[in-house]
Amino acid sequence: MQERLAHTLFDEGLVKKTDRILCAVSGGADSMVMSYLLHRIGLDIVIAHCNFQLRDSESDADESFVSQFCSENNIPFVYKRFNTKAYSRANKLSIQEAARKLRYDWFEEQKEQHKCDWICTAHNLSDNAETILINQIRGTGIKGLTGIPVQRDNILRPMLTFSAKDMRTYANEQNVAYRNDISNAS
Repeated sequence: MQERLAHTLFDEGLVKKTDRILCAVSGGADSMVMSYLLHRIGLDIVIAHCNFQLRDSESDADESFVSQFCSENNIPFVYKRFNTKAYSRANKLSIQEAARKLRYDWFEEQKEQHKCDWICTAHNLSDNAETILINQIRGTGIKGLTGIPVQRDNILRPMLTFSAKDMRTYANEQNVAYRNDISNAS
């Protein structure tokens, strides 16, 4: 997996070895594996964690878990706690839409503040298949059949060639700790 990711990033010209990457990390398997691999291949990374305060102590435990990983691996860590429910109500957005808006706006701020070249998210092949299916159901036409792009502006999704199962298998084989968010199942 490490070699394949390095090939995707460097040989396909997505990033330079001197680039600085802001990694969006929830603490789940996908983002932990992405961060672990980017760190192992020698990229300069900063980990950014959003605490949406939607799962009470579980959200706080995710934040602590990611912070500990960064401390153990000498990786810069930034985080923000959002009042997602209030923002959702005030802006008449669903919780998911509110969290997405808060997350990406903050990631952009952090990218600039920490002089990063890219924001990396851990969307994977399984997420991409789900997106295409949802787009088909919504009737988005040909554009919706393309799914999640590997690159959009300054956002990279380097894990799109790996399935969620691949990432969990790798995490277990390499002892990359992660947390399960049971709300993802719904």
